[in-house]
Amino acid sequence: MATKYRTLQKEPTAPKAPSTEYTWEQIMLCHMWKIYCISFPYSYVGSKEYLQKLSTESVREILAHPRVKKLIGTWELVWGMAIFQSRVSRVNDNTLYIAKYNDNNPAKDTYVLSVAGTNMKSFYDLLIEDANFYSTKQWNNGKPWESPPDFKVTTEPSISSGFTRALNLVFNKTTDSNGTIVIDALREITSSSSKPIDLFVVGHSLAGTLAPLTALALLERQSEWDSKNITTLKVVSLAAPSSGNQAFQDYYTSKLGDQTQRLWSSLDIVPNIATKEAVALTASIYEPDIPSTPLVKIICSVWNGEIENHEYKYITPQAPYTGRVNNDFRLENINKYPEVKEFLAEQCAGMLLFAFLSSLQLTSDQLEKIPFVGQVFAPLKGQLEKIIKLYSAIVSKFLAEIIDAGVTADQMVDMIDEKIDSVLQDVLDSIGIPIDISIVMSVLPHNLISGDSIYNLMDWYMQFYYQHVDQYVAYYGVQELYDIKAKITSQVEARLSKEENKKQEANTILLNYGKAKEDDIKDLFNGEGKLLAGISDVVAQLKQSGTVEKTAQPLVVVVEKKKNDKGLLG
Repeated sequence: MATKYRTLQKEPTAPKAPSTEYTWEQIMLCHMWKIYCISFPYSYVGSKEYLQKLSTESVREILAHPRVKKLIGTWELVWGMAIFQSRVSRVNDNTLYIAKYNDNNPAKDTYVLSVAGTNMKSFYDLLIEDANFYSTKQWNNGKPWESPPDFKVTTEPSISSGFTRALNLVFNKTTDSNGTIVIDALREITSSSSKPIDLFVVGHSLAGTLAPLTALALLERQSEWDSKNITTLKVVSLAAPSSGNQAFQDYYTSKLGDQTQRLWSSLDIVPNIATKEAVALTASIYEPDIPSTPLVKIICSVWNGEIENHEYKYITPQAPYTGRVNNDFRLENINKYPEVKEFLAEQCAGMLLFAFLSSLQLTSDQLEKIPFVGQVFAPLKGQLEKIIKLYSAIVSKFLAEIIDAGVTADQMVDMIDEKIDSVLQDVLDSIGIPIDISIVMSVLPHNLISGDSIYNLMDWYMQFYYQHVDQYVAYYGVQELYDIKAKITSQVEARLSKEENKKQEANTILLNYGKAKEDDIKDLFNGEGKLLAGISDVVAQLKQSGTVEKTAQPLVVVVEKKKNDKGLLG
């Protein structure tokens, strides 16, 4: 039987859920945006515990907001927020939640599993999950991370290594505050339910692909979490990048194709990120409004070389709707869009370095033949991602200064031309490549690194951001919810910051130790000696007696140096 695809643009009058102003499809998109509460449009920083508290309280307050209830109905957060944070990260790298729709339907229960997409401040998301299309893993019945390590490209269903890692994190590493993973949470829901369940799995961007992958894995592993087999899985995917080969597309379509809505715009680059035909058109996608730039062209060229051995396909073959360039969303108007300004310099710095260093690799043979240059490019081999992470801050600081200067486009171009050579020289010096930037520039493609090219890169990225985020919010008419989400999260963050400051003050021990010898004070500063031992004993006694909390910290010690009492001749 042929698969029937449903899309919002073909059904603008989709039936409304009971007593809601938004259609059901809009409600699903709202869950995609709510999961971004701590990463979009602003990325909050902190420990996993803090981000978990911030996001959980934010989502609960968003769902409880009277206006939100009128828009999307009454929903209850039943699991989450679940977060994965890599060892070196200070943001949420992966986030999940499950919410229940309290519509009092006697026939069935409805839940949504929302999966967060790329956190633009997460290096892990950008380079480990999103960009790792260089190799593939066998689908392996929903556990691609357990596929054979020597797996080669075949006609079997397979997905990219990046999405394999991301899916592994979703199932095995992303936990709520109690350490519960998603399968355990779903098992508890299904075991206690007396009615059939509709479970919608939804996501945008990276999660636009993770959502259908998660749903398919849940379907194939349903016996692990739904022993009564009462759950019907459905998927709403927005702006999903390609994830697997033709065999995987066919396999997914046969399993969940008729339960999947894949929504995307023709001018959004992300859905085309791994299809060779589309990548070739990426640099010029916004022409004639925004000119192509050599920097984007070189990135696309290198990227096409990386994926040339993999025939990645869309997760389902649904067509996009026709997008339009927004000429207000341009670099000259950056101050109107502070949510983009926050990470424009950082993202473009990474792209600029990728293009610059990739070009160096391509021309290294030519450069190393120049007298007195020698084999200087060894540090680049196999280290490109690491180098970009370590040294992009040098470039992003420079670009941020350009963006913040508040000057005209022509003045920006002149400022870039004036200083970019010295900035990239700093990068080369930091990497440990002893070569003068003028020699490098002499062999790079003409105008690759120039004021015009870099300005156009930032202008191009502005439009990319619009097409990938704001355009969808406007097209599907969910701006009101999007704004409420951002406002409430900001309010919760301000409140938690005040509480944290008060808690810190309450848990601070101020200990006046009195006078001590200079040598003993020096030992204390070095974390040793009898003063430290005495202070530790006092603090232990205070905690034991209940005078202060056992978690009290930090410890502030006031010690006065003894006067040197040796008499007049001392």
